[in-house]
Amino acid sequence: MDFKEAIEIINNKGITAYELNKELGLNEAGIRRVLTYKITNPQRKTKESLIEYAKKIQKTIQNDTNNDSIKNESSLKEEIIELRESNKNLRETNTKLSKSLENLSKTLENLSKKL
Repeated sequence: MDFKEAIEIINNKGITAYELNKELGLNEAGIRRVLTYKITNPQRKTKESLIEYAKKIQKTIQNDTNNDSIKNESSLKEEIIELRESNKNLRETNTKLSKSLENLSKTLENLSKKL
């Protein structure tokens, strides 16, 4: 990851110069100028600190994405189980309705014979 990518990640995540000052111990005013692109080539220590911080953010984002995928997979499995149960219930209802229709048909047939 290069320095520009690191700044983009930090800015996209909405992290402030104040937060970076507290987290990394870097000068808040200087960091603010870096985040607003007023300083484009800060000291090596600042660059390295911001790149490492951005890498941690990126790793957290990836972990969150992986966790969301696992949650989505789990939700899908639960939904499949529910759909299978619903399908089973529908088949049972269909069988009962078919039998009722058959009985009704026989009853109508018997009634028509009596008339």
